[in-house]
Amino acid sequence: MTTDECDEDPVYALVDASDHAAAIVVGSRGHGLSGSLLGSVSLTVAARAHCPVIVEREGASAAAGDRWVVLGLGEPGSRTAAAVEFAFAEAALRSCGVEVVHAWTRPHRERATARSGRFDESRIFHEQREKQRLDEVLSPLTAAHPDLAVRRIVVESRARPALLQAASQANLLVVGAQRRRNVLGLQLGLVNHAMLHYAPCTVAVVPSEESDG
Repeated sequence: MTTDECDEDPVYALVDASDHAAAIVVGSRGHGLSGSLLGSVSLTVAARAHCPVIVEREGASAAAGDRWVVLGLGEPGSRTAAAVEFAFAEAALRSCGVEVVHAWTRPHRERATARSGRFDESRIFHEQREKQRLDEVLSPLTAAHPDLAVRRIVVESRARPALLQAASQANLLVVGAQRRRNVLGLQLGLVNHAMLHYAPCTVAVVPSEESDG
């Protein structure tokens, strides 16, 4: 372990360090009424770092032996690969299983059909398709980590409530960085914001290997 001191702004210093770091670990500094809101340094570093950023939740309970590394997986694709690999590697280090949560939603018209009381073929079709896509994404990692327990949760839901529910029993929550550029620079997406502010466990935000604008 080495220690460096610098006079640079902490955000710039940490983002610069992320160029050659395996991960950056920062603490949360809650300032909301409930103490849950994240400090600006942690939030900005998570939005701009080039490596995974692990935000340790203040007051989070010690990891229980039977808890899981929860991976929040959105639209499967090349931009999710780094988060999947990170989650499996962390689960192996922590001697945990991996719980993969994939929330999906249908177009409004199809949901309206379901509410009409008719047989919901649409939901069955979409659910089977999402499960198949999830298996395709995970198969290389399950083959590489045959000793890790893996369970899949594929649910028709918005991502935020599904992930917060899973995070209540998690050792670590891993999400891919959803970044967008605006006048303030790179900013995290809404799901990332919600997890960093409200998830009760440690959260890791993992950037993709592709450039974020």
